[in-house]
Amino acid sequence: MGQKEMLILYLINSDPGIRSIYGLVKHFDRANFPAEIGKSVDELLKQKFVIVTKNFDNGTAAEYGITDEGKKYLDREFRKDEILKYIQTFDKPDILYLYVN
Repeated sequence: MGQKEMLILYLINSDPGIRSIYGLVKHFDRANFPAEIGKSVDELLKQKFVIVTKNFDNGTAAEYGITDEGKKYLDREFRKDEILKYIQTFDKPDILYLYVN
């Protein structure tokens, strides 16, 4: 798993306001870090680290939640110092620092 996916998993686990694809995209955009969030979330879904917890009326995913397996993975593999270094590569990292610190 890459650092972007690890950060997204952490954000979904940590803050109920960043459980939607739009919330994730908004925060990465504010950090001026263009990223294909959808592909990262799809990878987390495939690994069964997150699940869809709410759908829009058209059936597309509106919100995600972390699974027990995802929590175990975070407990085992999350390295705050590595994620903070990764966030430093963003043009405007301050918004994401608030969630990790």
